Formats: sequence, C-alpha cells, structure tokens
Amino acid sequence: MALGKPFTASGRASYRLWITVTVIFVVLGLGLGLGLGLGLRNHHHNSSAHRSSVLPALTPQTSNNFAVGHIRGQPPQERGYNFTVQLANGAPDGVNKTMLVVNGV
Repeated sequence: MALGKPFTASGRASYRLWITVTVIFVVLGLGLGLGLGLGLRNHHHNSSAHRSSVLPALTPQTSNNFAVGHIRGQPPQERGYNFTVQLANGAPDGVNKTMLVVNGV
C-alpha cells in the first residue's frame, strides 16, 4: 500500500527548484556572513593604528649606516654601545604599522 502519490514530472521539477533555491540561499548567506565578519574585524583592527599615531615616524636610512668598513683592519679593542629601544610607526612594506626599533631606526 502506497502512502503518497508518486512524483510527477512537474512535482520533480518543483522539488528540484526548491532544493536549488535553498542551496543558493545557504551559499549566499555563508558568503555574506564570512565577508562581513572578516571585513568588520579588519576594519576594527585598522582603527588601532589611529591610537598609536602619537609614535614618531621612521626615516629611511642609507646603506652607509650598516657598513662596518671604517673598522676593518683595526686592531681588536673593547667597544661599548648604547641602545635605545622604542616603538615607532613605520611602513617598510608600504603598510603603516607599529614597529619595535633600536635607536630610532
């Protein structure tokens, strides 16, 4: 004994349409949810850069500051160095961010 009528051609088409529409809504919902969630999180993260804008900006350095040619050939001697470690805003890769720098470089 059959409990229901078998699917007709129009019934199968309606069922397929319903499944297709449901899948489209689920995919769109997930896409919008992820897109908005990640977008709002990044927007909030970028707002922290405005709070740290009181830090000094870095100035580009020439390669002469990193060469040790002036001490080459000298006899061994004791050398003393003073380092000042601080936070500063810099953009070495084109994106402004807070960096830990030594002697302002």
